[in-house]
Amino acid sequence: FTVTVSNVAPTLVISGDVAAEETFEGPGEFEIEVVPGNEGIFMEMVYSSIEDPITRIQLLMPGFSAEDADSFYPPFLERLQGFDTIRSMNLSTNNEYMCDEPDKWSGHASCQMSWENRTLPFTQTQAKEGRGMAWETIIDLVNQVENANIWINVPHAATDHYVKQLAKLMKANVATDRQIYLELSNEVWNPSIDFTQSK
Repeated sequence: FTVTVSNVAPTLVISGDVAAEETFEGPGEFEIEVVPGNEGIFMEMVYSSIEDPITRIQLLMPGFSAEDADSFYPPFLERLQGFDTIRSMNLSTNNEYMCDEPDKWSGHASCQMSWENRTLPFTQTQAKEGRGMAWETIIDLVNQVENANIWINVPHAATDHYVKQLAKLMKANVATDRQIYLELSNEVWNPSIDFTQSK
């Protein structure tokens, strides 16, 4: 695997599912040997300049370059071909929203109330521990699945402004030959403790 660091000289420590813990000083490209396991790969930024902070780190699989790092893993795309509709519920962590008490939770990592608070394509995590995948990335994924429609789950706590901006984004970027299906949140009828949107 290749780690690329642009425009600054930070100090990175990489550990976890790698052959050995290593320390790198950027900018540049660094090769690491990944050993598949259950721990994951950890990158710890030990130093970065306040005046010129780190702006982009990429972890590239073998066979990929920085130019095509925004592409999806080809075998993943191949497995999606043939699906009629791609639903955004898990991609956008629809069941994870902690916005049931706005005064308390509006700053929570998974709360999507305002458009400005949403995940962006280069937000440091697109995982469920944050706010899920960026809508732009979800759209890009669906557009790369031949003839697939998109089924979006609108966050239950989203403001009117959020909903309008999401609609504009979908109109401008979803392939014109696809259908867009809308659902408010997910299972708002479900009283389970895990479904904060139903409360």
